[in-house]
Amino acid sequence: MGGASINFSPIGQGNLSVAAELLREGFPKHQGEFWERSLKSVFAYSDAWGLGSPGHVMHVDGEPVGVLLTIGRRTADGPKIVNLSSWYVRPKFRWLAPRMLMRATSDPSTTYTDLTASEEAAKLNKLLGFRTITETVAYLILPMTAFATRPGTRVVPVSARSMARLDPADRTMLEFHAQLDCICAVLEDEAGSSPLIFTRTSRRGVPFARLIYARDRGVAQAARGAIARFLMLRGLFLLCLFVNRGEPIPSGWFGGGSPVQVKGEWNDGRIDAAYSELAFLGL
Repeated sequence: MGGASINFSPIGQGNLSVAAELLREGFPKHQGEFWERSLKSVFAYSDAWGLGSPGHVMHVDGEPVGVLLTIGRRTADGPKIVNLSSWYVRPKFRWLAPRMLMRATSDPSTTYTDLTASEEAAKLNKLLGFRTITETVAYLILPMTAFATRPGTRVVPVSARSMARLDPADRTMLEFHAQLDCICAVLEDEAGSSPLIFTRTSRRGVPFARLIYARDRGVAQAARGAIARFLMLRGLFLLCLFVNRGEPIPSGWFGGGSPVQVKGEWNDGRIDAAYSELAFLGL
């Protein structure tokens, strides 16, 4: 393999089917046209927002052997953020995985995140300079959590009135995620108004909401009662949160979720999986 020719092709209209086949091979849980639909959606978003290719396919001697899906975004007050979503390298060529990831995370002006890293990927990420922000997830039982109160705090649906106190970037973010069928809301408390974004997902047939954006993780946890009441009105009775082990989890339990890892500039107190595979792919 020493003389092998290795190259990387950006994911585009010409190789969406190749990328989808590799992802289907690596993630057999998602069959049918799941990956074709997902890649078309992410590609359309990246193209419309001028973000470039949403990933690449790795070839060895012309044979496609690996794929990495990256979903980028630009922020109003910080660096470009690129999320490493789903990646797979065929077993024979697994030794090339670090090279693929290193190439994809080499821009010092970009912040990189990984929200759904496997145990193997998390180890590779650490070698590439990633740090862990939260270690796992917790599940809150909403009917029990709903009894928690915090004076002056409420969670309200998105509307022209509730978004009036948000800045334009936050309004754009909520409007965009509402189009992805996310549950979007505004948290109102004594400090003002801030956006909240939840996705609907399920495990073993049990539906639940996952909090994927909150400006301050501590504030969101303190407002858990108001959040619970808001979500229960929408037919949901479990909430998944990114947490660290050892944190108090009233009315809930720790799950076996992946760590959230980051390389680059980041606000560690924020929950921020906006514009990620959790929103686009419903993972």
